[in-house]
Amino acid sequence: MKTKILFFMFMLIGGIIGLLIVRNFFLNPVQIAGWKMFWGSFPDAGLISIDTALSSKTFVKSALGFVIGAVVGSYGGIAIYLKIRNI
Repeated sequence: MKTKILFFMFMLIGGIIGLLIVRNFFLNPVQIAGWKMFWGSFPDAGLISIDTALSSKTFVKSALGFVIGAVVGSYGGIAIYLKIRNI
């Protein structure tokens, strides 16, 4: 059970780091403005519809960054866990 929680934590941390890397280095200024508009209006759901946001390049880049970051984070976390456990 403890291993599953650690695996999930490393995956989540890796995904968030991957998302932040995409947000800061791979989005152009127009996409960053769209990002801010979407998350600024998300609770109200009035400005941008979900289907429009899901079909945008910004969403695709962000989702790929999260997924790749989660994969790297989970493998890195497993490697760290196994290294510590074998010491």
